[in-house]
Amino acid sequence: MGYYCFITDDSFAEGRFSRSDIEQSRRDRSLSASNLSTYGGVYQTPAPFQIILMSLDPSAHVQTQVTVMSPGNYNYVEFEKAFFEMHRHNTFELVYIREGTLYHRIESERHIYPAGSFLLLNRNVRHSEEADSAFSTVSLSLSADYFKALLLEDRDQVFKAGRLWGDNTDLQEFLSAELLGAGKVGKNYVDFIPLRPYSEGEDTIQELFEQMTMIMLAPKPGDVFTFRALICKLLNLLCRRELFTTRPISLGTEAESRIFSEITHLIEESDGRISRELLVEKLRYSGSYLNRVVQTFTGMNITQYALHHALERAAWLLVNTDDTITEIVAELGFSNRSYFYTEFQKHYELTPREYRLRNRKE
Repeated sequence: MGYYCFITDDSFAEGRFSRSDIEQSRRDRSLSASNLSTYGGVYQTPAPFQIILMSLDPSAHVQTQVTVMSPGNYNYVEFEKAFFEMHRHNTFELVYIREGTLYHRIESERHIYPAGSFLLLNRNVRHSEEADSAFSTVSLSLSADYFKALLLEDRDQVFKAGRLWGDNTDLQEFLSAELLGAGKVGKNYVDFIPLRPYSEGEDTIQELFEQMTMIMLAPKPGDVFTFRALICKLLNLLCRRELFTTRPISLGTEAESRIFSEITHLIEESDGRISRELLVEKLRYSGSYLNRVVQTFTGMNITQYALHHALERAAWLLVNTDDTITEIVAELGFSNRSYFYTEFQKHYELTPREYRLRNRKE
């Protein structure tokens, strides 16, 4: 299932822009979802930045609504049921919990984020929202190059009082390590928890996101610089110690991160059809140790993790090729067709045929 975020078209701006603005944007922009494609659980965003608006209401007939905006693209979709899968991004993702409570699974751990919280995920962290309660989020995806430009510009800031962050802030250390350091294989993220349920910066944060949204919907000359300035102001708010307490988190040791990356590479390379014994042979570690590493980062054992990738590959082939289901089963090396059908339906809550019909682009 493609990853989309949800709000109603005119609820986010609370009257700041009308439904006609949205409809005009739909007419003027491509509605292709190609600006957010996925393979192997990695959501690929070619644009330097992207805004994803998501809302979930488990009690509603249409539970999930999503808006995805990037330069030149606007997409809106809604689902009767919530479909959330473990995934990671080729960008950094800054998630703001606008309303409600977000239950978020990050690798093998489950976290709870109240309204007003932020989390900043690097490109290696696998995560998934959960449909346990109503929530509304705004996610800002930034490419490594875009983030790095902001970091380098801040180091050479002419107006010292206008710097994004002070010395020794967790955000500064996180970005410096991720973008300028050598350790880019770890699974690292930062939590930003508001010091009060409703902070003095809350209205400013809402306003910043509304301005970003307006620029996405109707860009004007000079807005490329305005958008960058809005991101800088948002980052500056996150560094204010009177507004947020920060908690940087690293999952596993650096050595374990490297081994897990190697395991993932081999599993993705084989479309999930690789045995634990072959991983042991290629990586020269015991099967129990490799299993423990995978468990640390995903909460799954090697067999479950490999099957997860095989099913994602099958889903991609169903949507993006004309291969028959029989051909896909054979290509992925499933010797038991019934087993494939059972596991696919368990994973996606749809049969392979239903999945193809629902997600196939015309």
